[in-house]
Amino acid sequence: MRRHAKVIVAASALLLLTFAIGAISATATGPVVSIDAPSSVSYASAQGLDRTFTPAGAQYPACPSEATRTGASAQLPDCRAYEMVSPPNKEGAEIPAAGPYRASVDGGRFTFLTEGAFGDAKSNATFNHFLAERDQASWGTRSLDPPLPPVDLGGAEAIFSMFDANLNHSILKSFDMPQLVADDPPGVVDLYRQDVDAGTYSLITTEPGQALGPAAHPRFAWASKDMDSVFFDSGTAGDRMIYFPGAPAYAAYYVRNGEMSLASIIPDESTVDPDDEVVAPAASAGSGVSSALGGRMRSVSEDGSRLIFTAASSNGFGLTTPQANAQLFVRSDHRTLGARTVEASAPEQGVSEPIRGAAWFQTASTDASKIFFTSCDRLTSDSTADAAGASAFGRCLPEDGSRADLYLYDLDAKGGDGDLIDLTAADPVNGADVRGVLTASEDGDRVYFVATGLLDADEIGGGEGAVAGEPSLYLWTKGQGVEHVARLGFEDERIWLDPINLLKDSRVSADGRYLAFASHHRRLGPAFDNAGHSAVYLYDAVEDDLVCASCADGGPASADATLGTQGVVPEPPSSSAFEKRNLAEDGSAVFFETAESIVPRDSNGKVDVYEFNTATGAIDLISSGRSASGSHFADATPDGSNAFFTTRERLVSTDLDGSVDIYAARVGGGYPEPPPSGGCGESCQEWIAPAPQVDRPGSAAFNGPGSIERKPARCSKGKRKVRHRGKVRCVRRHPSKAGKGGRS
Repeated sequence: MRRHAKVIVAASALLLLTFAIGAISATATGPVVSIDAPSSVSYASAQGLDRTFTPAGAQYPACPSEATRTGASAQLPDCRAYEMVSPPNKEGAEIPAAGPYRASVDGGRFTFLTEGAFGDAKSNATFNHFLAERDQASWGTRSLDPPLPPVDLGGAEAIFSMFDANLNHSILKSFDMPQLVADDPPGVVDLYRQDVDAGTYSLITTEPGQALGPAAHPRFAWASKDMDSVFFDSGTAGDRMIYFPGAPAYAAYYVRNGEMSLASIIPDESTVDPDDEVVAPAASAGSGVSSALGGRMRSVSEDGSRLIFTAASSNGFGLTTPQANAQLFVRSDHRTLGARTVEASAPEQGVSEPIRGAAWFQTASTDASKIFFTSCDRLTSDSTADAAGASAFGRCLPEDGSRADLYLYDLDAKGGDGDLIDLTAADPVNGADVRGVLTASEDGDRVYFVATGLLDADEIGGGEGAVAGEPSLYLWTKGQGVEHVARLGFEDERIWLDPINLLKDSRVSADGRYLAFASHHRRLGPAFDNAGHSAVYLYDAVEDDLVCASCADGGPASADATLGTQGVVPEPPSSSAFEKRNLAEDGSAVFFETAESIVPRDSNGKVDVYEFNTATGAIDLISSGRSASGSHFADATPDGSNAFFTTRERLVSTDLDGSVDIYAARVGGGYPEPPPSGGCGESCQEWIAPAPQVDRPGSAAFNGPGSIERKPARCSKGKRKVRHRGKVRCVRRHPSKAGKGGRS
């Protein structure tokens, strides 16, 4: 690897020393305020950075939104202020703490669901969906659900499967919905495309479906960026939909601009003509995993021109389900004269036909040109995979001796002929034993995965390096090969294994440079005693820097720190196809949850939401730290300027009950508090503004009191910084190992 990953943890002794010696105060023009105490916990600098500390009592520029930073908002970092997103009066409806939720990219819209109905809800379903919208005066709320019959008359919830970036359109599935469009067949579960602002619907499943089973319904997989191309399959065992005469019970379908077609078409292996194609005997979108999202995200390219699906081969295996020893295919330019399907998991030329285990789709680039999958089959000449002991469905079972490799199929390589690469063929003795994939960058040039093999020669044995048989986190980078990031433990399997991506305790930035994840493993932070609890880490692939984002001091920790996904099981309607944005796209912020009291004003002993600021190493509260019950991260905008969370605490005067509400901690946000109304009646409680106990009021947005301004100390050309026993020194870089651990 280019540089050994380094874990930097907070050092309280450094803070005390800095207080003692003082430093240079921040200088600026404009209005100033004086604060008496530091605002946040700051880290020892990553890689031995020089530090300048602004002592307590110094002055710094006031926030432009200072007038709205009153009450509890005065304690927030980054010039944030609280805004109540959900309505004050929900008529007894409850907001589930776990979601699902989604924020628009600009932070001006937010979707949520409730148990029970209120306001303009068009149904009496158990779960109801709403859209909150921000204007200059407040947040307003309106119903998203289509009109549905009452539950006691056979009605049920609509399932919102996907929203576009601005929450202007959605894809939803409705059970027993009244006819919303003229050609909607009654009594059948269908997929719809909703225009949120117009309140209109168009039918996606335009062909009349034949239900096989009492709970048959189409299973949404993914959609193009403009949501005009939709990919779905016929459902799960026992309850399937057939849309065309003669179509197999398991099939993948595609809709573009209102026209529906069968998409699971594969090369005909019974003929010698490579252009001959047949309908796959059994197929499903993506990997075909029956969960809401697992193995299905990015199964359609952003422009809708490529589809990825799993299918049984047409060579007489007689399989009845697409997962049983099935292979992976990509179809390009569907419904055009140039349409073609390529088997992405076919062995490279010259490799003898292997025992046909299953190829499991993991992820892809957003243009679907680079497809990542795992398989127990030796598909390349240098593969270390082993299908011995694979299950009847072709899944690798390490306890039975089978081992998977991670493969990349590059559809556009070799002039469009495609190229299959084993990314993990570096350990012929132990095998790669790939346990799971986190995700890949949007361009497919980086992919993070976990394996127990020794795939990076620089990190084998001792210290923080990889150990055979124990899971390690690896990064494959185009042109550089495989590099070791960190050792993990099997108790960290939620990082890579859970098939429902909403629950994975890891997040990757769009370019793959930054990875946030939670781990229980003690070896990640040798100066921090996690006492068996998980901590949140941030990895920078460009700087090869691993930093603990939730480690306040030397420990011991008293609670888990997670990305807000640990132990959360979404309710039935929560098949929304997105992950919470715990990680800002530029890596500048990580949002996490913990019941640990990292800063002194966190005094409730409950779960609270924190922000780690990458530039300063500061940790600050996003929730108040004083609620009588836990607060939970809901979502954020890609730039991190809007952080949404749930809490029962009344943080603004318009919040008049103790039920769960959604709040935004918005940079430059907040609304002026309304004048006293002389009471709020019998239906609510009088709000008392919390005293601004600003024990940590500085902000990472400006170098205020308690913040550390970090100036990097650079090594000379050809050397890198290494931290050993608390000291940083410059050593010679390792030579580039492009192609190590598989072709690059």
